[in-house]
Amino acid sequence: MIFLAPAWLGLLLPWALLALWLLRRSKRSAPVPFVALWRTEHDAAPVIRRRFEFPLHLILILLALGSIILAAAKPGIRWSTVVGQPVWLIVDTGLGMSAAQDQTTIASSLVQEVAKKLRATGNLQQPVNLVIVPGQGAQRINLNDLAGLAEQLPSTAIDTQQMVESTVRQVLEQADAPVIVVSNHKLGVNDDRLMQQSSSHLSDNAGIVAASVADGAPAQLMVRVVNQSGQTAGRLLINHQPPVDITLPPPGQMRNYFVDLPEPLPVVMQIKLEPDDELTMDNQWWLVQQQRAPRIEIDGQVPSFVKRMVQVYQAQHPAEAQALQIWVSAANWQSAASIAPMVILAGGSSGHQVEGAVEVRPHALSSDIDWEKVFHQPVTVTQLPDDGWSVVLQRSGQALLATKENPRRVWIGFDQSFMADQPAFVILWANIFDWLGGEGDDWKSEEPHDLGQSWQRITPAVLPAGVEPGWVTGVYQQDGQLLAINARGRIWGEPAPSDGLGHLDRWAQSGGYWALQPMLALLALALVLLATGCWPRAGE
Repeated sequence: MIFLAPAWLGLLLPWALLALWLLRRSKRSAPVPFVALWRTEHDAAPVIRRRFEFPLHLILILLALGSIILAAAKPGIRWSTVVGQPVWLIVDTGLGMSAAQDQTTIASSLVQEVAKKLRATGNLQQPVNLVIVPGQGAQRINLNDLAGLAEQLPSTAIDTQQMVESTVRQVLEQADAPVIVVSNHKLGVNDDRLMQQSSSHLSDNAGIVAASVADGAPAQLMVRVVNQSGQTAGRLLINHQPPVDITLPPPGQMRNYFVDLPEPLPVVMQIKLEPDDELTMDNQWWLVQQQRAPRIEIDGQVPSFVKRMVQVYQAQHPAEAQALQIWVSAANWQSAASIAPMVILAGGSSGHQVEGAVEVRPHALSSDIDWEKVFHQPVTVTQLPDDGWSVVLQRSGQALLATKENPRRVWIGFDQSFMADQPAFVILWANIFDWLGGEGDDWKSEEPHDLGQSWQRITPAVLPAGVEPGWVTGVYQQDGQLLAINARGRIWGEPAPSDGLGHLDRWAQSGGYWALQPMLALLALALVLLATGCWPRAGE
């Protein structure tokens, strides 16, 4: 509070003068004539006027009271040690600070401004304790190196709000030095040593908030887009499909878009929003299909080579207790409507033979197999029972492989014994079990976070220098496991106000601080003791 400032103690000076004047006037006076009317021989000695004697004991008491009052104001002395006094600089390189500004990022631009203001203090060898968030702790650099380092700051997609606040509190607890924070986040920290450099620039940005895949015929992709820009039109690029033109939502709003997906669905799906804007990390979204291994049951007498495939698949894909159950049925499959999902083994030795060219429809079941090479001889087939099936593989107009949705089913209408020893047989049944078990699959992604050194980014490229796995968006891999990391688009609020490093000049000339309160308290005690010793005795 301004009324507690030590300068107000100057108002006590008039009262001190008044007290001295009253003490001076306290002697008893008597009226005497101006001229001596008579003189005798006894009046030879002149009358000497007594001077005023200051009451030392009272003066000491007043000085003691003044010392106590000054001590209550908690005064101190700062002295200049510019050389050697470190400045703490905490730099936020999170998602909001990675937006483009003046052909660089917001973080890099603000750090260059801080370096310029520090150089203006006149000490080019000023030591700086640099902390990059996210990062691995503080590093000591010279002011001359700061501007060059600003151009090499990494850009990450992490939400650093809590990380920056935690770092600021830790630095303030361990250091009695100025702390400069380069961030747009509003910090819930109040301290005289804290200075914040932020940007008033609001990013011109449209981004992807979320994406998900819904099973069906066909499967459908939902993309949620937020707009905080002046753009009105954009495009969605999904894997290698033709671009989908969209009308962006009004500024400050979100909108969902639905796109049909062709079969077969890839394991990794990439969605991109065009055109690019100032914040590119939320313009792309990856989804990774996380497959849950199904639990497979056999119904009826199935061929031994099919049983062997079931055993091999389950050994390589252990099923959880709550896994989706699928059936492999060869017993009375025409009445198996109550069992789902399932594989219907309709083809056997009985039936009629067909030959000719093979027609293949793109599907998850038919992928990764050279069907012309497989069917190089006539094959025994069984007639497809009814309508409602979608033919995946046929020969001379006769269906060999067909599927149904809701629930998923696979109909195999040809004798497989001729291909049981071929790699195509293993691939076909793996495709069948993967597709049937896909009803329990999830398309997953996670927000940016530290994954650890065991993960490697495989899409879109290797990580840039200074960036750890999980800090930026993309698809990562660890021991064959895939993980998608995405930066969620959002509506950015007003950034924290920047104080323009207003306290920097004061701290640049203040290398230390000496609190005078203990010394003043000891002085007051000494004055009181001294006044006690000088106090007049009775009769003096």
